[in-house]
Amino acid sequence: FYKYYSPPIDILREKENELSRQLYQNWIQYRSQGLREAILHQMAELQQMQEFLRLILGPHGPTGFMSRFAGDARAQGAAHLRAVFPGMTQTQAEYLFVFWMKAAQGLTEQWLLDGCTQPPEVIADMISHACLYGMQGYGRKPL
Repeated sequence: FYKYYSPPIDILREKENELSRQLYQNWIQYRSQGLREAILHQMAELQQMQEFLRLILGPHGPTGFMSRFAGDARAQGAAHLRAVFPGMTQTQAEYLFVFWMKAAQGLTEQWLLDGCTQPPEVIADMISHACLYGMQGYGRKPL
């Protein structure tokens, strides 16, 4: 097997990299249609690959795929936040983006591990509403 193929972990990493590129391209393609639409397209894409994703996200799969994916998107997400909130520092923007991304990551992982029992539209609504309503309060005085 190894004479003709890379070790299994290398094959898995290659598939993960391919998936990351695909998800990033989808995000770029649909982001102009709004946050919910971009998330919805991501959820639909992930749902189609749910068996593979449960393999890499499950308790016996290698860890780190979603964290690597989030890390790759961090700089662009922070730049977008700074465009919306010009007074925000780079560090603040990165922290807020990571906060939002980790929450979306956790919800998405659970959805995939549960077998995508909810429609992608429901998940897209949950993530986009949590992000948008949460960001509306940024910079306001605490209650």
